[in-house]
Amino acid sequence: MPSHLSHLDQHYRKADRIMLGLLWLMFLSSLGLAAWHNTWGQALLVGGGTVGVMSLLTQLISGQRLLRGVMGAAFMVMAALHINQAGGMLEIHFGIFVTLAFLVYYRDWLPIVVAAGVIAVHHLSFFALQSQGAGVLVVQEGSWSIIFLHALYVVVESAILIYLALQTHAEAVESAALMQAAKALTENAD
Repeated sequence: MPSHLSHLDQHYRKADRIMLGLLWLMFLSSLGLAAWHNTWGQALLVGGGTVGVMSLLTQLISGQRLLRGVMGAAFMVMAALHINQAGGMLEIHFGIFVTLAFLVYYRDWLPIVVAAGVIAVHHLSFFALQSQGAGVLVVQEGSWSIIFLHALYVVVESAILIYLALQTHAEAVESAALMQAAKALTENAD
């Protein structure tokens, strides 16, 4: 295996551990919201289930691209849980943008795209359900135009984050190649 790939693999494994830690913090936040809004069932079932599954997957497939994509989805599941627990409070929606930004550390566009797709499906389906009185909440007061405005912000941020992820990935590959070349030169000089 070329050393730049092993270097990237090490980065992805480290990033997986960091993202799992952030996911556990989101679960703790969910428990805080449960205490505030009496949504213990949601917190334990959705939040606990999400961190449980992701902890297992991190043990089984750490460093693999599949885990990065699933982690993006898990972040949005937790953000959606927080939104529902808080009754659609607008300020809780900021969690979507914060967690999208965390994903750029992966240096991979895939988890960002997966996360954006998951939260888009969430907002569209849950607002449709909210409109029908199904007992889920995306926004306290809103309309389809508000939902599409939220989507526009997610698309813009995601596009910027994808660009940043691609740039940082290219820089990491270049850096690893330079380190390998320097190592080869110093080995040949001995």
